[in-house]
Amino acid sequence: MTRLVARLVLAMLMPPVALVVVSAAHVSAFALAPVDSEVLYCGLASLGGFLVMATYWTLVWRGVVRWSRRRVVMTGIAVAASLGCGVVVYASLLWVMGSSYYNYRDQYPLWFGGLTPPLAFAVLATLVWRETPTERAERHAATGADALVCPACGYSMVGQREATCPECGARFTLDALVAAQRHNETKRFEQG
Repeated sequence: MTRLVARLVLAMLMPPVALVVVSAAHVSAFALAPVDSEVLYCGLASLGGFLVMATYWTLVWRGVVRWSRRRVVMTGIAVAASLGCGVVVYASLLWVMGSSYYNYRDQYPLWFGGLTPPLAFAVLATLVWRETPTERAERHAATGADALVCPACGYSMVGQREATCPECGARFTLDALVAAQRHNETKRFEQG
């Protein structure tokens, strides 16, 4: 099994693992919490479950992501946004459900609100950590092969029979495609 396949399998396991971690945290919180502190204990359990899942997701993908200052900052923003999503889900469900659930009216909103941040983080981190066209072109160039990449999106055009990018659909003449490769080489030479 390749590393990429292993990472993909681990990534597919995140939703069920998040479900188990958050559920176990909530069951423990309800069992251990004094009667008047269930919401606080469940909130802390949700935060702990989120931290476990965010750490899990980061450990799965840390070797693939090219960590720049911008990505670290954007990851921090993704953490805050994920926690905010959980609070919004909790508050919305609490408002919609009203007081019709008697003593258990906080349990379901807390559970769904606690499950939202890990899943939201997975989506936001995927968007923040994705490879940029420049990084893709650099990765292709680093392999030592003659890299022929789409100037618009950085997709590898090696082996294509037409000068149309299968990834983004951009069309080029052969001369424009070759000229763009020379421009990329010059830009890399000046940066490096």
